[in-house]
Amino acid sequence: MPNLLPSSSTDPFTLVFCALWDALENAQGVVGFVAPGNRIKWLGFTKEPRKDEHATQSDKPELRIDPGEPFAEPELTTGTNILRVKWRVLIATDAQQLDRLGNNMQGASILAVQWEIFRALIGWQQPIKALTWQGSPFVHKVKMGVPFLALENKELNRGTVGWSAGWNYETWLNFNVIQNLPVPVT
Repeated sequence: MPNLLPSSSTDPFTLVFCALWDALENAQGVVGFVAPGNRIKWLGFTKEPRKDEHATQSDKPELRIDPGEPFAEPELTTGTNILRVKWRVLIATDAQQLDRLGNNMQGASILAVQWEIFRALIGWQQPIKALTWQGSPFVHKVKMGVPFLALENKELNRGTVGWSAGWNYETWLNFNVIQNLPVPVT
C-alpha cells in the first residue's frame, strides 16, 4: 500500500496532495493502467518528474495532480478562516480511439482511465477529512467537481495526438481551531 506522506511534511497543502495520491495509488485499476514512471507527482529530489521534450507512447497514459486555478481562495466570514483549495487530477493518452487499450495492457483508453480515477476517489473524502495538522483535523469539506475531456490538449498531450481529461476536486481547509492558526510573521 503506497504512502507518499513524507514524515517531514509540515504544511496542510502537502498533506492533502499526498493523501490524494495515496487514494489513486491504492486503486488497482489506476496502477494497472498507468505505469509508475508516468505518474507525475511533483515530489522528491531524485529527478525532475516531467520531461521537457515531446512525450512518446511509453509516456502514456500520463497521470498527474496539479494545483487548480486559482489554487486557494480565502472564505472569510465572521468567526471562520477557511481556504478553498483546488486540485486537478489530469490524464493524457496517445490514443484517439476512446476504447483502445495500450500495449501489453499497460495503458488504457481515456474513458477506462477516467473511470478508474473516479472509482479510486469515490471514498477519498473520509481519509482526507481525517488528516490532522498540528494535532487537529483541518479539512472541513471536500467536493468532486465537473470532469472535462478534450482531444489534442497541447499542454497535457505534449506532442502526441490523443485524448486528455481531468477531474477537478476542492478541499475546504478550516483554521478556526486556535492551534491550527498559522503563526504570524514578526
